Amino acid sequence: MFDFVHEKKRLVQIVLALIILPFAFWGVDSYNQSGNTAEVAATVNDAKISQQEFENALRQQQNRLRQML
Repeated sequence: MFDFVHEKKRLVQIVLALIILPFAFWGVDSYNQSGNTAEVAATVNDAKISQQEFENALRQQQNRLRQML
């Protein structure tokens, strides 16, 4: 096996590149898409709700529930 790899070094490099490149591009694309959607937590009736707005509303609701107890 190692003799094959040593003798066919260029072929092995090409095969590894064909395997690695799609995963690399998929990972970069996934990273870029997750960065774009992080700003919007939800969309309701075409109104976008930011992560900050969601966290504020959640905190207010938690405070209301604490006061009720």
